[in-house]
Amino acid sequence: MKFLVVAVLLISALAMATAQEATDACYFPTCVAPGATCLSNTTNSDTYFCQTGYYCNGDYDTSLDFPTCVKYVDVGGLCDTKTYRCRPDLTCYTQGAVPTCQKLSYAALGEDCDTSLQCANSNTECNPETNKCTLKFVNNAQLACSSSFDCAYGTFCNVTGTTQKNLCLAWKANGDECTDDYQCDYASVCSPKVGSTPVVNVCNPQFSKGQDQICTESVQNLDFGLTNGVPAFDCDIGQGLQCNGTACVPRVASSCNATQQCSNVFESCACGSVNNIAGSRCVSQVNFNTECKTNINNYLTCLKENQCGAVNGDVTKSSCAVEKCSKYICNNPCVQSAFSCGDAQTNFLCIATNGASFFAPSMAIVLIFAIVAMLF
Repeated sequence: MKFLVVAVLLISALAMATAQEATDACYFPTCVAPGATCLSNTTNSDTYFCQTGYYCNGDYDTSLDFPTCVKYVDVGGLCDTKTYRCRPDLTCYTQGAVPTCQKLSYAALGEDCDTSLQCANSNTECNPETNKCTLKFVNNAQLACSSSFDCAYGTFCNVTGTTQKNLCLAWKANGDECTDDYQCDYASVCSPKVGSTPVVNVCNPQFSKGQDQICTESVQNLDFGLTNGVPAFDCDIGQGLQCNGTACVPRVASSCNATQQCSNVFESCACGSVNNIAGSRCVSQVNFNTECKTNINNYLTCLKENQCGAVNGDVTKSSCAVEKCSKYICNNPCVQSAFSCGDAQTNFLCIATNGASFFAPSMAIVLIFAIVAMLF
């Protein structure tokens, strides 16, 4: 799917994959309370995770002898790269009087903005007359599109065509030939046409292919957590199918041990107990079932009904996707968490935040920053 460009694993799965490096075999997660130590790198498979809303300060400051779980900074709060980290969905804006956590880079082309810093894509800027993100003007001429993120909802950038090159064209219909996902609408993927000889790629509906039908792994965006787009699958996950590279086949659980990791990309190797490699097992991170399929299809319908544009980056609190369709992200049945610390990014998108704005950091923060500056 095209809602975002980066094809990534679930955030929780990535964290666990990093944790596995401690033993090269399996992980054993431990949820750490606020203020408690998080010495993840000293205890082999006993890998520490901070609770949702907190982070391990040792991840950003390696000089700490006893790193602890500290709270992320909310909107408008003072920030830096080590001591005061912004929530994952915020950016530390350093160009103002004081560095503060702000909601930046969330608006797609054609969406509302107050400043160009809110426009998500590098070729866009905020038009002061319309308060909409538009393509930038250079030397009094508006830029041509260079990617589909430079195009409004319902269109893609024709970067490969011999005619109308670098122009935004309407999405192609299902069955039309295509070269990438961005040419199809949100609910479709560009993948092999069933029965075509030679093989031709066309826009196919999401999850439309049955067992043993032709498919390709290249179209797969793996983010079933919906925090960095939507998974791009032509195989029917409602039937538990996954592409093996050439055809849609039933998912089969894999196994792991001291020398072998899980072969299925949607699984992680979990130890039976601390450092107990012998008791390790592959744990699924995603539910391939009808509930997951229905939720994703409803999410895609919501994006289309609200004409949410494509954004090059993570889904953020102020984005159209979260403002209009958060219930499908926050009540997502696709994600199967292996332990109870939670997925910080998804939870941050679903909890209330304060109303501090880019233009108005609190006076207390300004005073604190001024005093610190005077001392040094």
